[in-house]
Amino acid sequence: MAKIARTVESSEEYKRKMRDDHRFDRKHSGIAEIMTHSAYQTATDIEAAALVSPTLSGNTARLLSMFRPEQPIIAATPNETVQRQLLLNWGVVPLLVTIADDSEEMIQNTMRVAIDTGYLKKSDKVVMVAGVPIISPMMINTIRVFFVGNVLARGQNGGGYSSLSASKHQTAGLGSTSYVPTAAAAQIHSAQAEPVRDDSGYRVTGRVVRAETLEDAFVALRKKGGEILVTRNLDMSFVPILRVVNGLVIENPTELGEDTLSMINPNLVWVSQVSGAMKTLEPGLTITVDSREKLVYEGTI
Repeated sequence: MAKIARTVESSEEYKRKMRDDHRFDRKHSGIAEIMTHSAYQTATDIEAAALVSPTLSGNTARLLSMFRPEQPIIAATPNETVQRQLLLNWGVVPLLVTIADDSEEMIQNTMRVAIDTGYLKKSDKVVMVAGVPIISPMMINTIRVFFVGNVLARGQNGGGYSSLSASKHQTAGLGSTSYVPTAAAAQIHSAQAEPVRDDSGYRVTGRVVRAETLEDAFVALRKKGGEILVTRNLDMSFVPILRVVNGLVIENPTELGEDTLSMINPNLVWVSQVSGAMKTLEPGLTITVDSREKLVYEGTI
């Protein structure tokens, strides 16, 4: 029966019938229906690999399912009951994700799980539709197009965390260089989030904190830490914050070498001489830093 259904649904006659039966009446539709239809149309026009919907209730994925898109509908939810219910909806691939503090983190968790489970791969075009923030009274108000592995910037030097460097430097100090951590640094360090890394140890994913000075960076940091610092110039005055960030993007050459950075923070992944980084990488944007390729990617890869 499943083989028959797949054969029928892949036929042009069936697709034509679905388009005729699901003609969209914009005049008699609400905002949620209009937004999901726009997402469906966008995915069709750009030949996206998937429609992605981070959802708490599953309603967005159900609305998308009504249009019978050719792409899979990847619905990520932290609710196991919703995940099981969505198995009954046409074309929906329900994935379980960890609950997030805010919408951007929820979106990136969704992308990460979809990549890890093989539903998305590098260079795929993806249409994301969701309500932002997650607790918004409007069920759907955002449509975004992602390119998985979209390169935002390229550096000339890079280095940092790997299993080898971590074991080599985990007990190392700064030699003659020392500092007294500020109260803000101590508070952030004590509650620092676990970094999001791939198995190679050369990539780290986090949210951009853009700052010209140490003081600006501490103001922008969240208390749980784990962000990626983007700055124009890096010197020893930044040592306190280098202990609490997971990644580093520097626009200009830096006076701090790889050994020094590794001693300051064995888990740090960094790329330097990234032209235009302060202009290109917006605060709050989720990026992935690849120290081996010396690249900065949009989102999670």
